[in-house]
Amino acid sequence: MTQDQAEPSDRFVLLIGLLMAEDSFQIAPGLTLEQIGAEITVFDLAAAGVEGFRYWSLIEPLLVPSAAEIRSTGTTADGAMGRAWLVSALLLLRGFHRQFCPAQSAYSWRTLSGAAKDRRKLAPFKGGLLDYHTDWLVPDDTALERMFTSEDALWIGQRFASFEKLGSSNQRFKFALESAVDWRFSKEPRAGVARLWSGIESLFDVSQELKYRISLMAASVLESRGPGRLQKFQAIKKLYDLRSKAVHGAPIAPKVLDELLRDSFDLLRWLLLDAAERGSPRSEDDFNEAIFH
Repeated sequence: MTQDQAEPSDRFVLLIGLLMAEDSFQIAPGLTLEQIGAEITVFDLAAAGVEGFRYWSLIEPLLVPSAAEIRSTGTTADGAMGRAWLVSALLLLRGFHRQFCPAQSAYSWRTLSGAAKDRRKLAPFKGGLLDYHTDWLVPDDTALERMFTSEDALWIGQRFASFEKLGSSNQRFKFALESAVDWRFSKEPRAGVARLWSGIESLFDVSQELKYRISLMAASVLESRGPGRLQKFQAIKKLYDLRSKAVHGAPIAPKVLDELLRDSFDLLRWLLLDAAERGSPRSEDDFNEAIFH
């Protein structure tokens, strides 16, 4: 571990693809989401490259007027990266599918703005790439993103601590949450479906009669007793059948595949929220209680 990783400091994680209604939002203690606002040119990035930002040329095509940053205060570099990743994950669960965090820095990305024009020397750059992508899978109905508001910030803030605690203590939950995030970066939709369902199945911890047991367990958690629960059970069974067709290479229409991605993500999303609210993924006894009592 380097000294920079071990010592507490501010870290600024670049966030691409989020439209914000206000300049700044408090997410949690020591954690804010802030608009960058000022333009960062390719020449500004090149100036950062002179000071040690080796991958500056990869970032330039991503910078748009909606670029923002996640500021994490008083943590180690590794801790800041983990907190920023979790903010991005919760943004995704909130419905903001087209955002991700490609890079991080020890000083604000605003610092770069105007550096080349003003002939201002930057401090040595400490940071680098995080999770770089130029394309990802997003269902058609999420093509137009809404504005991030104080209501969204409150929703994320209310869940941040429980997700952070559970993600660090429960391997099943951590794996499922990672699946809910990185399915978007699969090379093609069938692989995305497979990744989503690996997360769904990890939350149930079953190895036999998967279609029936997962459908029954999920329906018992997501719907109250009555016709709604039966409909949910049948819908999840149908979803599992489509999942099997997709991952085993059977013919499936593009529109159906797109709907499968969306519905599978929604199922995983609700199961993660349920686990976080309870403080752990449901056990076999929990599911039996929901089904039979």
